[in-house]
Amino acid sequence: MGRITAGNASGAADTAQAQRRWPGCACVHLLLHRAGERRSKEYMTVHFYDDAHEAFFREKLERAAASGRTPDNYFRSFLYLCGLCPDTRSHFHRLFDWREWGICPEALADGWQTGTSKRITRLAFNLWNGYGQEQPEDERVSAAFLPDEIFCCGFQSCFFEAVRLRFPEYADAASSLPCMGPG
Repeated sequence: MGRITAGNASGAADTAQAQRRWPGCACVHLLLHRAGERRSKEYMTVHFYDDAHEAFFREKLERAAASGRTPDNYFRSFLYLCGLCPDTRSHFHRLFDWREWGICPEALADGWQTGTSKRITRLAFNLWNGYGQEQPEDERVSAAFLPDEIFCCGFQSCFFEAVRLRFPEYADAASSLPCMGPG
């Protein structure tokens, strides 16, 4: 299983090229360590929707590290998704319990949730631990967690980035889908 750690990449040319191809898109390179390849280091380029998205991602990674947690692929993909829109960023404390280090499924029913923020939350919860219920007490997986319900919005390319972050061992570190930012 792969592990991603944040680091400074020597990929400035890649970042400049990506920003020329996808104006308004913030990019960061994450150092990817593949299991069993101690000496092999690859960088995964991750595209962010906008500067606020990237700032949120970095801030929460730093908070996790400061609290003694090692951010893993589950947490990174969760953060990436929760940072996509202002609603999920400002209500992150309702989506994630820092003390328990887990998701808060009841947040799906909160009044602040919009159609888009629910899609983001559903995918974030699902990538965290396979969660697929509308309410914690539900026994069956909700149809709202199916791809045709989640991926039908303007954040689709960012959703694929989150999947790449969650499953880096199956992603080609050199390839990345652009997360089309505003405009």
